[in-house]
Amino acid sequence: MNISPRFTIEDDDLDLIARFTVWMERVVANAAIDYLRRQSYRTREEPLEESKSEDLSYEDPFPASTADFDFAEDKQTEAFSKLTTLRRQILTLSFYEGRTACEVSVELDCPIEDVYKHKHRALKALRDQLIEENRSHED
Repeated sequence: MNISPRFTIEDDDLDLIARFTVWMERVVANAAIDYLRRQSYRTREEPLEESKSEDLSYEDPFPASTADFDFAEDKQTEAFSKLTTLRRQILTLSFYEGRTACEVSVELDCPIEDVYKHKHRALKALRDQLIEENRSHED
């Protein structure tokens, strides 16, 4: 007795099934990663009374005199101030306010390609200035 299948799978269908399978694997993997990240960010709460006294001790991580230290924030602020106004605005909107390139281009009324170009060049200029400052400080 020969039973015919209810449907047949064409080559095009195999391609769709393969792409769907890859997509589902990616969705499941991303969901697992998100779950693990959420688990790692959870903090363990412990009542203050049950804490060990050595866990509650405080030591000042900074010495009394900070004159010997070079603060990276000062160098970054100085390097940032040397950028053009447009590049400072693009970096501020992108990183500080968390806007997308499309939103930045609308806000600044410039093409999105310019946003990408100026963002890339601004980051490169910052990196170069900080590296040069670090080299001159080491000498």
